[in-house]
Order: sequence, then structure tokens, then C-alpha cells
Amino acid sequence: MSVFQILKNSVLIIESEKQYSDTVDNFLQDAGAVSVPESVIYDDAQECCVVDGDFLSYPNSTYSGYCDRIQDLLDAQAKRTYVPPAEPTEEDQKAALKADYDRQHGCSSPDRRHRSTREHQERFQGPASPIQGGDGECLSSRNAVSIAPTSWRTVSA
Repeated sequence: MSVFQILKNSVLIIESEKQYSDTVDNFLQDAGAVSVPESVIYDDAQECCVVDGDFLSYPNSTYSGYCDRIQDLLDAQAKRTYVPPAEPTEEDQKAALKADYDRQHGCSSPDRRHRSTREHQERFQGPASPIQGGDGECLSSRNAVSIAPTSWRTVSA
């Protein structure tokens, strides 16, 4: 199916599975054309060509040519509308540098950092004494002091 249509300052081109849709001004830029009529309905399924209300002979090489060039129009549209990625901010660069450092030094996962902190505490402060709550859950002494009910008891290791 091939369709070329200009209605209400919009251009629509359909060729098989591909579709181009844009304003007339952008179409002129993408196609490298100088001007186009106010309205066009060119449809190979109905075998008709209507330009500004006048029926013209079908097929029409101008409008079938636009349908044939749909990939060129899509490429021109993509190039015209392409927005390059933003430059990384100073914060982005710092975060990337930190992530790279963490990756090189084996600190990439939160679990690894947690183990390192726990190992550091045990090495310099001694192991935390576990306290068992009423439900059998083992908590560190720091947490137990602030939230422990009177029914909790110290468990020997």
C-alpha cells in the first residue's frame, strides 16, 4: 500500500510497513523540495490522485516518487531530530569515578561494604555480643539497648 497525503499542514506517507509523518515545513526540509500543494491525496489502493481538489491522472510520478523515497525521508527526519546525549555533569563524572574505584577495590556491592564494616568493628572493638529476643531473633547489643523490652535476656555464646 502506498499513500501520500497532505492535509491541514501535515504530511503522511505510508509505504508498505513504513510510515513518515511530519509538518509540511519539515517535509520540505527532509525532501529537499521547494513547495507542495495545500492538499494531496494519493492512494494506490483507490488508484486516485487528488491535488487541491482536482483529480489528476493516476499514477503520478511525483507522489509515487515520494512514496518510493520513504526511507530517505525517514533518515533525513531522524538526522534532523537527533539530539546528542548531554555531556556528563561534574556529579556524574564523580559518581563514575567512585564506581570505577569501588569496582577496582572490590567494594562494588553493598554486601561487601557491610562485611568490611562488620570486620572492621570486630577487629578494633571486639565482636558484638548477641542478645536474643523473645522471638528467638539475635540482635546486636547496640540495637538491643535502645529497643530491648525487659523480657529479653542475655545469651551466652
